[in-house]
Amino acid sequence: MIKSRRSKLLIDKKFQISFILKTSLLSFLTVTLFHSVNMYFFYQLRKEGLSFGLSEDHLYFQFIRDQKNFLTSLYLGGSLLMIVVFFIFGLVYSHRIVGPVCRLRSYLQELREREEVAPLFFRTNDYFQDVALKLNATIAHLKNKGRDIDNKK
Repeated sequence: MIKSRRSKLLIDKKFQISFILKTSLLSFLTVTLFHSVNMYFFYQLRKEGLSFGLSEDHLYFQFIRDQKNFLTSLYLGGSLLMIVVFFIFGLVYSHRIVGPVCRLRSYLQELREREEVAPLFFRTNDYFQDVALKLNATIAHLKNKGRDIDNKK
């Protein structure tokens, strides 16, 4: 029998969507900043051309307009690509953060409801692997301490 590894990427929608929107916004703001700096550069080039007495229909100004339009197209395409990349990045990494937190919540609930539970583990690529190790060690320590108290009675 083949076991299906279906994965739900949006586990905690509120946190993950917020995380994705923030990373996408940072991407957009970064690209916008760089685009603005470049537009200022073209503004300066235009200003220099005017200071040299060139007329508005001079080939120099047409070249600047063409380059400015080309660069704007590149920035628009780059912005869209970066937003998609940051969306995917945000989804994958927020999943690796939220997954262990949700697993820990259900594990703690299981601890309250049952006498014996298997050790806590997270998926290989999840963050906070040390939390599972420390919690398992703490539970083992508490069980041993409880046995020692029972043996002393």
